[in-house]
Amino acid sequence: MRRSDEARITNTLDDTLLHSRRVRLEEGNRILGNSESHLSLQQIWEGQHIVEAEFRLFHNRERADIDSILSLWREEFRPPWLRRFVVAAYFGIAFATRDRAYLVLRLARRLAIAVLPRAYFP
Repeated sequence: MRRSDEARITNTLDDTLLHSRRVRLEEGNRILGNSESHLSLQQIWEGQHIVEAEFRLFHNRERADIDSILSLWREEFRPPWLRRFVVAAYFGIAFATRDRAYLVLRLARRLAIAVLPRAYFP
């Protein structure tokens, strides 16, 4: 039972809380980068960037907002070129079709799920 009407970080479009969600990613990157964490943990955290970009995509945020999250992902994890290409293609198609051809977006997402690590789409 939710006991408060205050905005929550998990499901809000308030700019302050969206900024907080980005700070969470940045802090997690910093902590993970300074640790000897297991590869699967790193990949799960890497996937959080894709989850955050999708959250913003499906809540009709601006392209620059989504691109800034994906840029953070590319800078921190330096993914292989194929992974970068698939993510860029998926978000490019998704951004172009989210308001007009939702079926195309869903197909692009299914292809991305098939190619990218499972941790990207929990």
